[in-house]
Amino acid sequence: MADGITLAADVYLPPAANPGPWPVALAMTPYGRGSLGTMMAQAMVPHGYAVVAVDVRGRYDSPGTFVPVVQERLDAPAVVAWIAAQPWFDPRAGIGTIGLSYLATAGFLAAAASPLVKAVTCITVVVDQAGSFFRNGVLDLHHAFPWSLMTSYSPQPDLRQWDWSRVFAHTPVATMDAAAGVEVPVWRRLIVDAADDPSLRLAMSIRDELVRCKAPVLHLAGWYDFILGESLEAYRILSEAGNAPQALVIGPWTHTTIMTGETKIGDHDFGPQSSSRLTARILAWFDRWLKGEGVADHGVSVFTTGDAGGWLELDAWPDPMAGETRLYFAEPDEEVVALAARASGDRPARCAIGRLLPDCAGGGWLGYQYDPNDPTPTIGGSVWPFAIAGLTPGPADQRPLLCRQDGLMLVGHALPAPLTAVGPASVHLIATVDCPDTDFAVRLIDIDPTGEWQIVQDGIQRARFRGEAGSEHSSAGRLLTPGEQFAMDIDLWATGHRFAAGHRVGVHIAGANFPKYARNLNDGGDPLWASQSRPARHQIELGASYLALSVLPLDRDHAGGAGTTV
Repeated sequence: MADGITLAADVYLPPAANPGPWPVALAMTPYGRGSLGTMMAQAMVPHGYAVVAVDVRGRYDSPGTFVPVVQERLDAPAVVAWIAAQPWFDPRAGIGTIGLSYLATAGFLAAAASPLVKAVTCITVVVDQAGSFFRNGVLDLHHAFPWSLMTSYSPQPDLRQWDWSRVFAHTPVATMDAAAGVEVPVWRRLIVDAADDPSLRLAMSIRDELVRCKAPVLHLAGWYDFILGESLEAYRILSEAGNAPQALVIGPWTHTTIMTGETKIGDHDFGPQSSSRLTARILAWFDRWLKGEGVADHGVSVFTTGDAGGWLELDAWPDPMAGETRLYFAEPDEEVVALAARASGDRPARCAIGRLLPDCAGGGWLGYQYDPNDPTPTIGGSVWPFAIAGLTPGPADQRPLLCRQDGLMLVGHALPAPLTAVGPASVHLIATVDCPDTDFAVRLIDIDPTGEWQIVQDGIQRARFRGEAGSEHSSAGRLLTPGEQFAMDIDLWATGHRFAAGHRVGVHIAGANFPKYARNLNDGGDPLWASQSRPARHQIELGASYLALSVLPLDRDHAGGAGTTV
C-alpha cells in the first residue's frame, strides 16, 4: 500500500494448460480470506477466471489498524493497480468484484476509482457504514455491537463466550464494551466517536463513489436481511446516476441464506425455486460483462413470500404499476377481539386491539404502556442470524405479542381474494406520549385466522428524529412536549408478500423491538449515554393514523390474476 503496509492475498490461477491472461474476480474481506478464496476459486477458476482474495488492512494476516471503509478508499485502488501490473491479468476483460456485505463496500470503492473494474456484484451492501447501524435514530443493537466485537480482533472471537442477554441490557449503551469485559475499538469508532464527529460519519459513506461507479452492478437483497434498506438505497442511487446497467434481485433470504442458497428458514421452506443461486448468478454476471458471453440477470426480479409465492418480473423498482393502499386505524369490534382471544391460546390476550379499515371511519384513541425494563421482544423478522442470542430471522409467529400489554395490535378484514403487496411500505401515526422522547416500533403481520400470525416486515422511529432524515446521530433532535399531539412516518422499507384469501393484514405497534434495536429509556437524554429509564404511555389517534402498502393490480399477480384491493 502507499504507506508501506503489505496486505496478505491469495491468488488462484487456471491450470497452465490455459495460458491466459484472464479476467479477475476480486474480493477484499475483513473475515479471513482463506475459506472465501477457496470457495471462489472452486467456482470461478474452472471457468477461466483468476481469483484474488485479500485480507483488508488490520484483519487476519494483513497488518495495520482496521478503520472500516476509510482505509478501503485508498487500499482498494492500490489492490486494483497491483492486479493491473500482473502478467496473468487481461485488461481487456477487466476485474469483477465479489461483493458480500462489507466486501461490496470495498468493491464499490475499487470500481469508482478504476475503469479496470468492469463488473460489480453487490450482495447486501452497506452504503453508510456508521449510518447503517442506526435506523431512523435507533441503534441496530443486535448487529452493531457483535459485528464491532468480531472485527476488533483477528481471528474473530467465539461469540458463545458472552451472556448476550446481559450484554444487550447494559446501559449506558456507549459503554457496552465494558459489559463484555473487552476493549472494542471498532465500536468506539463507529458508534461512540461517530456520534460526535460528522466528518467521520461522512468518511464512512460511499454515496459519492456509487454516483461515480460506471460498472454494471448486480444487486441481491433479502426480505429477511437486516440491511435490506441499504441494498435498496444503493440500487436507487446507482439507477438514478444512470452510468451503467443495474439488475436487482430480491428473494426470501437472510444475511446467511443469500450466500448459501438455502431455501429453508426455521420451519418454513420457500421451495427450490427460491434459492439465491449465488455462485451461478455471479458467474453469469461476470461472463456477460467481462467476457461478453451468455445471459445474466437484468431488470428487477422479486420473489413474493406468503400465499403461492414465486418470482415476479417488474418494470422497475418501485414498480410504477403498484398503487398505494391505505388501511386506517379504527376501534375494535367483537369479531377481532374474539379472534385475538382465540389466537392467544391458553394465555389471555392483554394487548390493546384495534381494526384496520379501508376508509377513515371515526376517531378516538388507543394506547398502551411501554416499560424499558421489560421491552417488547424481537421475534424473527429481518434480523442478523444470531441464534446464541435468541435471534433467528424469518417469518416467525407473532402471536406471543398478544399476551403482552405493551402494544397495540390492529387487524384488518378477512381478504375476499389474495392481495399482493410489492414495494415501499410505511405507517403514518398521530400520537401523544407522556415523556420527552420514545420509540415507535412497527411490525407488519400476515394473520392466518386458523394458524400463525407471521411477520412480514418491521420498522422503527425515534420520536425526537421524526421528519429529520440524516439527523439520527445527533443527540438533540426535537424532543417532545409531553401530552402534545405530533405526527410521524415509520418506514418499513419494502415488502414482497402475497396475503392469501381469508387472511388478514395486521399491524403491531409497541415502544420497542429488543434486542434488535436498542431501547429508548424515555427520559430524553443522550441515546448513547442515558442510563435512567422511565415508563411511557403511548396514545395513537384512530382515523388519522394508517398503514400504507404498495399493491399490485390484478394483472400483475403471478398466481393467475387473483389479486384484490382492500
